[in-house]
Amino acid sequence: MKTFRQMGFKLLDSQVIRIDGVTIIGQSDPTAYSSSLVATPTQLLDSSETLAGAWYTIANPPDMVVVHNIDQAKDVINLAKTEKRHLTVVYGHDHAVSFKSDGTVSLVDCGTGGASGLDGISRNTVYTFQVLDFSADLQPRLIGIWTLEFYSPKHIKSMYYHSVN
Repeated sequence: MKTFRQMGFKLLDSQVIRIDGVTIIGQSDPTAYSSSLVATPTQLLDSSETLAGAWYTIANPPDMVVVHNIDQAKDVINLAKTEKRHLTVVYGHDHAVSFKSDGTVSLVDCGTGGASGLDGISRNTVYTFQVLDFSADLQPRLIGIWTLEFYSPKHIKSMYYHSVN
């Protein structure tokens, strides 16, 4: 995490940022600052409660939540569904690209960008990235997702667009 900060990355950790009209809040993985690779259920629950507390106290709750493990966003997802607020939750952890809608909540699993970095890319692994397309309304909503799959930066396997209703 120290390296990411030195490189200029913005760590969200319950802070809100705004990019092109879309407000985003996030939470680092509970193990991000330790040598542990897997968060415990208690750590994930604590992370979810912390994020929900931050999300709930914001006058105009963010359009998007970014977490490593979907369990970190359970409480926020429940709040958004109860309040019928549109929310996009972006997560990873299981490295399986997917999209599903749960009422007013859109769940986007980015797949795998290769935790070992671009140096670890091999022809045996398909890496994925999802690019989110939001409406330009005052209250932006997810309207589509571009999915890119590749074996290496020079060998794109596929690229497709999924329209979100």
